[in-house]
Amino acid sequence: MAETDTTVPGTREKIAHQVDLETYFIRLPEVDKQNLQEIMTAFKAVMRKKGRKGVLKAVGGTINKPLPRKDIDLALRLAERDSDPKRDNFPDYFQYSLANYNIIRDLVREVVAMNGNLEIDEETEPAIDEEYQNPSILKNDGSIKIKPREGTPIEIIRKPTASSTIESEPFVILSEA
Repeated sequence: MAETDTTVPGTREKIAHQVDLETYFIRLPEVDKQNLQEIMTAFKAVMRKKGRKGVLKAVGGTINKPLPRKDIDLALRLAERDSDPKRDNFPDYFQYSLANYNIIRDLVREVVAMNGNLEIDEETEPAIDEEYQNPSILKNDGSIKIKPREGTPIEIIRKPTASSTIESEPFVILSEA
């Protein structure tokens, strides 16, 4: 699969793992492409309505592994704004993550509500890793599974604002708002 070697704006850093959208869509069944296009359109509309900035990326096996896959993984990362929860206002990272997850959950619910052929199948809040029992170590950052009427299920994964913006695995930018 062809990869695009783009420059990160304002730097000389290369994104070696970015795959262009057209190349990605060629791989997918038509119904999955249509479902993603509906999500992309609704994502931009909801973000504009809420005055938010962010990026929605396809990540995972649908980019570079044999199809079909059990789901299509999307990563949602929001640009932080002044009114967002701040880490210092919470007793631990877990509580802070829950507050940030709630923002994403509400946005995804609006995106899904705009599309009659999609429904939320499961919402998974961030969770503390039981092995460590430390509220600073999470087992997951939270995700929302979407079930389309037809096609592959979609899982939207919360990308914490503190995580790296440079991907080390293949990804496709679906929508930026």
